[in-house]
Amino acid sequence: MGEIVIDKKIIGSFANMQKVLDNWKELDPGCVTASRRDYIELTLGMGHNIWDHHIALVWLLEKLKVESYLEVGVLTCGSTVHSFCSPHCKRVVGVDAFGNTYAGGKYIKNKNVLTEIVMKQAAKFDKSIIFHKGLSHIELPKIEESFDLALVDGDHSEGGAMIDLELVLPKVKKAMVMDDIHHQSHVYLEDVALAFAAKHKLDYTINHQPPGTVIFWVDQNLI
Repeated sequence: MGEIVIDKKIIGSFANMQKVLDNWKELDPGCVTASRRDYIELTLGMGHNIWDHHIALVWLLEKLKVESYLEVGVLTCGSTVHSFCSPHCKRVVGVDAFGNTYAGGKYIKNKNVLTEIVMKQAAKFDKSIIFHKGLSHIELPKIEESFDLALVDGDHSEGGAMIDLELVLPKVKKAMVMDDIHHQSHVYLEDVALAFAAKHKLDYTINHQPPGTVIFWVDQNLI
């Protein structure tokens, strides 16, 4: 068990990079920051392959033919939208404190606006979409379903992130993604990710380029 290196040209193919940009066009302006769009557009235009959790999700949703998706840390659906746009994915469940997250958005004036934005985005798609509003450590135990794929991008404290990972793992059949393991404000998250992988004897694929993303291979036969 350990790191599985996958060429960035596979995960971060030009097609996957473009797919992220195309999916973001389905969201209202302001749901994804201009800097995120600009970065992918710039690197794509320069012919460089990159991947982050958005590009990883697009790749995994297709590679694993994901039918069910769990996301911890929805914010304004910037990453959830990739599951909305996937032709294979039929069921999406999100968990977020909505308004009390670490990231927030400067354009958001009160904690209720986030919920309204998310529901507006979800209503555009003919999917089974459910959102749990509350702290992940409280809401995740209430979810009894299983999922093909999950993104863990919620509690960014050292202890809280580990709790999220532990609560999500039993619910996932194929793979998990964790974001921000090299974010300048959360430099300890890589240690959390590696400790989690070691404890559960999970193979993983990691991108050390900030903000940093790791894929945990729950089903080892899928790599």
